[in-house]
Amino acid sequence: MTEVAKAESLPSLPNSSPFQIGYLGSNAQKDDLKSLLKAFSQLKNEIPRAELNLYGSYFNKSSIGAEKGVKVHGFLNRSSIQKTLKANDVLVATRNKHEYSDYGFPSKLTEYFASKQPIIASRSSDIPRLFKHKEQLYLIDPESPNQLCEALKWCALNKSEACAMGQRGYQWALENWNSELVLNSWYQACLRHVK
Repeated sequence: MTEVAKAESLPSLPNSSPFQIGYLGSNAQKDDLKSLLKAFSQLKNEIPRAELNLYGSYFNKSSIGAEKGVKVHGFLNRSSIQKTLKANDVLVATRNKHEYSDYGFPSKLTEYFASKQPIIASRSSDIPRLFKHKEQLYLIDPESPNQLCEALKWCALNKSEACAMGQRGYQWALENWNSELVLNSWYQACLRHVK
């Protein structure tokens, strides 16, 4: 089957609107932007309307390449982060197989969950322990552009399921990352330790 035939056989997105993929962060080695760009290139063969939005102050067009559909937006003001993230159909948090990835938690997940959008994240750090695949977010292996491409396709072609996953992720964050709950637990632990 030709690439065009593959693309024509896929269900179309509503109103022929672009399928917006968002990434907020850096171009550091730990973030595995290489896999994201490769997955996006594969996805464009099947969903030509896909667009990748890169937000952060560390991107420049020469380091990203001239991939069609990749938009480098630069640094976001704090006040515009949520509105900008909500404008994307799916948000991506990729990590590579690096020591930092195993011990550092991607802080962008807090902002991603607050947007209520579907999230695709690499299985790194505590992510697989905290979250269930397709329950709060879509889990992929680190440095796996093929899995990432499949995850992006799933989000594009199963919009209602993906949106429900985004809502469940938001609810999980409310229940587990509530500052009063976390601080109270910490405070109670400190009191027990002092006694």
